[in-house]
Amino acid sequence: MKCDCVYDVCEISCASAAPLRKRQPLLLRQARTTRAVVLIAAALLAFVSCSPSLSVAIADGGGVACSFEAYVPDSIAETVRSFGDLPSGVPLFDAPQIRASLVQAGFTDVAVAAPSASAVTVKAAAKSVAALLPQIPGAVAYTPASGKDAASVTVSLTPDVLQQMLALLPAETRDYADLLSAPVFTGERMDAAEYTDLIGAVYGKTMADELARGVLNVSVSVPRAVIAAFASSENATVISAGKTVRFGVPLAEFLTQSEKIEFCVRF
Repeated sequence: MKCDCVYDVCEISCASAAPLRKRQPLLLRQARTTRAVVLIAAALLAFVSCSPSLSVAIADGGGVACSFEAYVPDSIAETVRSFGDLPSGVPLFDAPQIRASLVQAGFTDVAVAAPSASAVTVKAAAKSVAALLPQIPGAVAYTPASGKDAASVTVSLTPDVLQQMLALLPAETRDYADLLSAPVFTGERMDAAEYTDLIGAVYGKTMADELARGVLNVSVSVPRAVIAAFASSENATVISAGKTVRFGVPLAEFLTQSEKIEFCVRF
């Protein structure tokens, strides 16, 4: 069986990127509210800090279990709180909102915890990969093994799909995400360097440096040996060993993508 992935490398055009100087004043005005500053920063740091990891385990029959954890270094967390004029210890993650969003996305067994004010852990499960994101057809596809044909899981992420995923979040969270002004959500053309500069201008060099170093790491384990694994993002890394595949995508590249990124595992 042929995997349905698209293997062509995606290209990002920044020819029409908006000048940063036109965007900075608006973002700075919007970011004045105390609670907004904290949640905006947390949304970004959930991805960039300490190369957070998302682990996905797929069982025979298509059942899926996911776990995610992220920790924001104290120095950055305090910078965020200082910028928002908030006392030390204010939580950076809203566990109830995270849980509600995952349930809406099709997960039926969800546990979200904040072991500290600067950390979050998430565990979620669903009976079938195919049941995830029912509101967004084509985002997740699962084909079971049949005879000599291998099973496959494909995740297709376009700006439109990611915008629809954002729409599943509570209104307050969507508003905060909007303030990040990530091109993948706004539809603007901006390359990774320009977006990193924008974040630095608004939220400071520390945040920009974390974004530049940030990598979105995803580990996928399957019930049998991996036959093939692919990622269409230009600078993505794909490491396959036994029953596990590890994908890595530079965060700034992910947040500025203008074309589809596909991840596929055959097993």
